[in-house]
Amino acid sequence: MKGFNNLSQRTGKHEIVPISRFLRVCSRLSLLAATVALLSATLQAAPPFVYSNLNLTSPNAVGGFELGPPNTLTPIFGTPWSTSPTSSSAVYFDALKDQALYANTDAPHLPPCLYVGELSSGSYPNGDIAAFTINTGTGALTYVASYPTPAGITPPFNGIALSPGHKLPALFAGYSAPFPGTNYVTVWRINQNTCALTFQQQAVASPLNGGAIDGMAESQDDTTLVAAYADGSIESFPTVPGFTISPGCPVNSTGFVSQGSWPSGVDVTADSKYAIFGDQPAGGSGPNITEVEMVKLPIACSSTTTDWGGPLHSNVGPFYLGTAINSTNVWLGPEEHNLFVSNNGSEQVTTIKFNESLYPAAATMTLAGAPPNPPCLSVFTNPTTLRPPVPGIPFYPNGMQTSITLAPNPLRVYVGEFDVIPASDAVGLLRVQLGTGCTNEPTGSPYFDFGNVLGSQLSAWPPRPF
Repeated sequence: MKGFNNLSQRTGKHEIVPISRFLRVCSRLSLLAATVALLSATLQAAPPFVYSNLNLTSPNAVGGFELGPPNTLTPIFGTPWSTSPTSSSAVYFDALKDQALYANTDAPHLPPCLYVGELSSGSYPNGDIAAFTINTGTGALTYVASYPTPAGITPPFNGIALSPGHKLPALFAGYSAPFPGTNYVTVWRINQNTCALTFQQQAVASPLNGGAIDGMAESQDDTTLVAAYADGSIESFPTVPGFTISPGCPVNSTGFVSQGSWPSGVDVTADSKYAIFGDQPAGGSGPNITEVEMVKLPIACSSTTTDWGGPLHSNVGPFYLGTAINSTNVWLGPEEHNLFVSNNGSEQVTTIKFNESLYPAAATMTLAGAPPNPPCLSVFTNPTTLRPPVPGIPFYPNGMQTSITLAPNPLRVYVGEFDVIPASDAVGLLRVQLGTGCTNEPTGSPYFDFGNVLGSQLSAWPPRPF
């Protein structure tokens, strides 16, 4: 009998594999396992970063922090980074996200891209979008170029809302024009190697009640761009095939029709089935009740939103979401069980438990820390009242992002905070309790944001997975 090392013959339907080939396969599997382990360790070792558009003048700049132990934010070396010799004079608009991070997830060897919207400059009087690359090891930014507002779109603007594509290397920009101006949404192609932009197409946005683009988000499947107009109406724009955009059918939200509320901030679920809106009362102030809405995508002329909270649900019941004022911004955590709401009238962040497991039946929302959910434990609360950037001075918590950490490390929430005292804006930091979703602001938070004059919105690296 020949040595087994050289044996290769078929017996019935089974093959006797030479041991030399078997050992080669084992070697390759071991190498693959080692590579995966090394990559996992590298990703876990990479520090999380958070960035903000500082809206400075001559020139504008972007600031950045690194999240470190135990629960601190420290300035990234080299921060802030100038955009160009330009100025940015944005108008305060609660949920207008004037920056976007494109992660290059399908090409992880290429740098992620950060974009910021700027309203006016010496070089670009109609505004521009500034592009940066991100060094994922150090967090440092490298300025690429600024891209002027397309011809035919003219100010005044409240701001330039930005939302990235996901698999599609695209950037969507919404030019928010106060009445009686015309609002536009545009799509730009991202060069994945350099983060440079090339304009592709534009479409007119159509608020129903004289509003302007406020919150805006692209769906994970890159088919639908959702906009809230801060006047009670909402709209979705088809974005397929790639790098195209078409007008949709704007509708008034249920919260606006029944309670006079305005959808403001918007987020989209990972499966692209729902858009979720944070509501503020008409005129920017109202009853002390958290209020959010959701709608199945895409939004059609017959679409109606489901309204949670607000004055119609002002006591304990299936639609009650706790007490707060102006629920203007919403952000789903990376696991999607927790929906974070920034209430910029009561200076709080509320956690809502979100469940869409019974789709196509409607998703449900319940207040974290309250029945039927487990109670908040130890120092964690819901809602959590934030410390002001300047003691005794009013401020407005707005846009949120989350850090990506693995259990048993807790999730963190970053909060952009706009202070009424110029250049006193800050970034707040919250810990999230595992299981309950309740939050706590650690000692040291908030953190002064490099002279930011419009501390409303943030971008985080690494981003959540959707």
